[in-house]
Amino acid sequence: MTMKTGDGPLVPVDAEVTLHYAAYWEKTKIPFDTTLTMNSGAPIKIKLGTGRCLPGVEIGVTTVRGPAARFHLLLQPRLAWGPLGAPPRVRPDPALFVISLYDVKDVHAATRFNDLPIEVQTKFETTMKTVKVLHSEAKSLFAKKRYKRAIKNYQQSMNVLSLSMPKDESEEAEIKKLKVTVYTNLAVCYCKIDKPKYVFIMCDNIDRISNLDNHCKALFYCGKAHEMLGKHDLALKYYKKALKLEPKNRDIGKALADLDDYVKKSAEKEKTLWQNAFKSEKRKEKVVYDVDEDFQSGVRDMCQDLAGRQEYAKIDLPTGLTKNEVCCIKGITSDFEGLVVDEDGEGKRKKVSIIKKMLY
Repeated sequence: MTMKTGDGPLVPVDAEVTLHYAAYWEKTKIPFDTTLTMNSGAPIKIKLGTGRCLPGVEIGVTTVRGPAARFHLLLQPRLAWGPLGAPPRVRPDPALFVISLYDVKDVHAATRFNDLPIEVQTKFETTMKTVKVLHSEAKSLFAKKRYKRAIKNYQQSMNVLSLSMPKDESEEAEIKKLKVTVYTNLAVCYCKIDKPKYVFIMCDNIDRISNLDNHCKALFYCGKAHEMLGKHDLALKYYKKALKLEPKNRDIGKALADLDDYVKKSAEKEKTLWQNAFKSEKRKEKVVYDVDEDFQSGVRDMCQDLAGRQEYAKIDLPTGLTKNEVCCIKGITSDFEGLVVDEDGEGKRKKVSIIKKMLY
């Protein structure tokens, strides 16, 4: 007896179902067997057709529509634990099962579709039934972050849709709508696994069958893909298109705000780098040596001569140089690659040399 009708087709005989059950003897209020005390109180998952379920329960489940069905089954011993029961806990008597069905997964839908004759595969009814199952499974896989498996399901769905032969404009419009949905969901999955170029392919496919500018979600993930590739101007363009379609969409608003913040910070960093470079250049220009111009000119000519040589070279300068003159020599020498100043000794006896090192 059905207490609550499910909201889908009849449960397939090879489906994976999620359910709770409680089994009662006649005229009792406490169940002698129930899944409520198993699995930490969570519903149990059972694959039908594998012998893991009581025969009567399995038969009963496949006679209702799911998920969300709730129903009673009165099972004779031979369809439950056997004609002898399972003493001492299970008596060889009829038992009333109260079953709540939570989820139904038609895990073999794609295989079953492939086994159908081509004239059945192309029917709109077959298309809708198979695609619905594949999308449900893909959605579940996506929620578990199993994106590559979800992609496979969506690709199978597209194969089914490509075979479909709608009879009228209404069915044709429905197929077109489903194709857009599949391509959009594929774009989302490809974003999740960091394959932005595949996102663009999905968006191009959408644009071929329907104007991309009319699909907010596809525009948003097209923007995401551009942002992943560092193309911020294009990302901004697609985000704005998406926001125009859904002005109150928080995800789009946040993406725009985050992108704007990133661009501003990048611009500020670049500005700081240039400012530091200019400051360094200005500091260099402001160096003034307390020596006469002829001395500075002579040191610079000497350094230019040394820097132009291809081999190791050394010039020993006269002793008795002042601190300002040594400072000037070091400063000018630092402007030439491969030149270093060597100092030996102290005071008036200090020997200063300019050395040309070999560059390898």
